[in-house]
Amino acid sequence: MATTVHEVVPDPDTVIILNNPTTLFAVWKHHVADSKTKEEDEGDEDGPTLIDVSDSECGSIHYHVSSRHLALASPWFNRAMSGDSWKESDRDEEGRFHIETSGWDADALLLLLNVLHLKNSQVPDTVDLEMLAKIAVLMDYYECSEALQLCTKMWVQALGEASKVPNVMGRELIIWLFVAWTFGMHDQFQSACDTAIKEGFGELDTLELPIPAAVTAVNDTRVKLISEISDGLFALFNKFQSAEYVCLLSNKSFECGCILLGALTRGLDAIGVLNTDAPFDGISVSGLCDSARAMRSPVWFCSASASGYQRTKHPCGLQTPVNDVLSKAGKDLLRPKLDDFKKKQTDGLKGLS
Repeated sequence: MATTVHEVVPDPDTVIILNNPTTLFAVWKHHVADSKTKEEDEGDEDGPTLIDVSDSECGSIHYHVSSRHLALASPWFNRAMSGDSWKESDRDEEGRFHIETSGWDADALLLLLNVLHLKNSQVPDTVDLEMLAKIAVLMDYYECSEALQLCTKMWVQALGEASKVPNVMGRELIIWLFVAWTFGMHDQFQSACDTAIKEGFGELDTLELPIPAAVTAVNDTRVKLISEISDGLFALFNKFQSAEYVCLLSNKSFECGCILLGALTRGLDAIGVLNTDAPFDGISVSGLCDSARAMRSPVWFCSASASGYQRTKHPCGLQTPVNDVLSKAGKDLLRPKLDDFKKKQTDGLKGLS
């Protein structure tokens, strides 16, 4: 296959060789599984298929660069070209370093190298979320965040003004979480965490991005919220079951308690919390709240006069006590903040040292 060459500098002393440049980035595995299932069930050959076309189609990509620029900007490159145990530290017969890598996005790597070599005319004023995430991964791997600081600050500001964090769980939300964490986007991080807590169904899928454990722990908050809601609903169960239950119409406490207990039991069974324990995999906070609010409340009438001819709708129901449970849930839980997660990560690293 033909080799693509990018001359980042005209007189290079280093060649970065990108083998197997990836066409896939941060794959949402749930989508892959859904696509496979759909194709198996329907035999739809035109459905979304994810194939990693890399070196087999486009060959390797060579970047002609300067070792001095790389070593100054990146401790990783400095070690690679100066360490005796690295094969990259050996020069070829032309006096060039050869650094092989694989799996990166070709355009993202070129953009990174243009920034490191001060090729300002080749650096865009804005990048989209996807490209910024790819740059963040490269920046993390090659340890060159300081060298990119001015550009990333400009890109982050433009992205924050032009785009919004989605309010549904999915690939884009996880990428936002990673980008907001990496570049200190406080408001976007808060929004992404809130959505991940409310809309998540289990452990956070990191998409194989370098998201620290301190951030993926947002699932712990989801579990705590669902536990609070579940405990509150079961407290209602015990309340209606108790012989001490008192109805708004005190002379109807037995009948009222029995009716509401039966309705609540059927409702809890329908939303799937009767036989579910932490970590509540497959259950989201928002889904549980919607299902709880949708529980049918029985309607019945009772006599309003001694003769029994006048009948009125009974005032008790499930909506009010269930809504009280939902409104109280999470009030004592602190909303996750970027600085708090950063501190957790720092404390965790100190514990390992």
